[in-house]
Amino acid sequence: MRSDVKQIDVTKFQLDSIPAGTKIRTHLVISNLPDGEQLSFPIIVTRDQHPSATLLVIGSVHVDENTKAQFNSGYLRGTGRF
Repeated sequence: MRSDVKQIDVTKFQLDSIPAGTKIRTHLVISNLPDGEQLSFPIIVTRDQHPSATLLVIGSVHVDENTKAQFNSGYLRGTGRF
């Protein structure tokens, strides 16, 4: 993983801490592997200016490459998590 990508421990991740009207890319650290490396997953969170429902998109290895490229957050009212 690139060292310039922010990492958040999954136990400390708070969706409400992400300001409305923003998009963040980060990695959720889930655990440590036996060799000491961190097990983490990339996520993208897009929050609308208006409070509303939450959209959760779960993908596999390349969700940040495919789904994000096709997702138009202009249609979103609420929060999207990729």
